[in-house]
Amino acid sequence: MSVALNVLEEGGFVARSPHPSDRRRNLVTLTASGRGELTRLDAVVDRAQEQFLAPLADEERVVFLDLLRRVGATASA
Repeated sequence: MSVALNVLEEGGFVARSPHPSDRRRNLVTLTASGRGELTRLDAVVDRAQEQFLAPLADEERVVFLDLLRRVGATASA
């Protein structure tokens, strides 16, 4: 986790600050740049999902996404 946070902090996407009551912890907050990048990446994911699901009708998409959620829930349990 530290490595990922270091990379995000170096990129200006998150900022760390000391926890007010626990010196062993840091608070991590998303910066304005990080929020902008998150918005941009959400759009990228939306476009990729739309392309991937393009061959399916709306009803088929609902069923397919429900099945994926169920498989994902089982895998993470």
